[in-house]
Amino acid sequence: MPAAYETISSTLADGVLTIQLNRPEALNCVSTTGYRELAHAVGAAADNPDADVVVLTGSGRAFCTGGDLKEIALSAADGKLLDKIDEFADTSMAAFQALERCQKVVIAAINGICQASGVSMVMCSDLAIAADDVKFRVPEVLVGLADPFVAARLHGRLGVARAKWTMLTADPFSAQEALDWGLVNKIVPKDRLFTEVSELAAKLRLTSPKSRAEYKRGMNETFPALDPNIMLRANRSADAVEGTTAFLERRSPVWSPLAAAE
Repeated sequence: MPAAYETISSTLADGVLTIQLNRPEALNCVSTTGYRELAHAVGAAADNPDADVVVLTGSGRAFCTGGDLKEIALSAADGKLLDKIDEFADTSMAAFQALERCQKVVIAAINGICQASGVSMVMCSDLAIAADDVKFRVPEVLVGLADPFVAARLHGRLGVARAKWTMLTADPFSAQEALDWGLVNKIVPKDRLFTEVSELAAKLRLTSPKSRAEYKRGMNETFPALDPNIMLRANRSADAVEGTTAFLERRSPVWSPLAAAE
């Protein structure tokens, strides 16, 4: 029997296990509970012989808009920020690595807004199809946070110049740009998204699961190493407190100057 989850759903049909982020009222931002559930669901898919392909998608009008900043900001107000930052670092890294290391092929079906850790989920997937009206963004710098997957993986998709521009300015970019730059494999009209994903999954299932797993493993071994301390240094900083608090209070943050030693 599938596990019961609070923030996601997991369904298996015809060899395809679909994991859906299911907080549409929060634009599928991911709490620490959500990251744990995502890691568990991907792990369960990896261990399930009936699951040949994994599809990751969102509910409502968003794919994923990142970590739950409200949860972070409220922990700061309660004097528990460092504990919460550590928890977010551990649970998000576990979820991203579960996606990237899963021996099954993971398809990201990008149904709507894709920001922050949503972009990381796309990069940790093997193939990605996006609705043609999706907007992408890497906005962590706007709230004083940082993501080690973005730092280690984005330039491999977009190139150094575009990756730095995207990370440092937090400028949004379109589905067409995501396709042209190499973040996604294909864009389709919104009403065709899940038809295209189903057709891709069926095509994959004609190929050898063992061969697919070996190709994944071989390519993953060439990826740059991750530095989790990027997240911890940024997310434990005064800027993280200010940025997440300002986000919650709907105001512009006031940043502290960067010291030479930093």
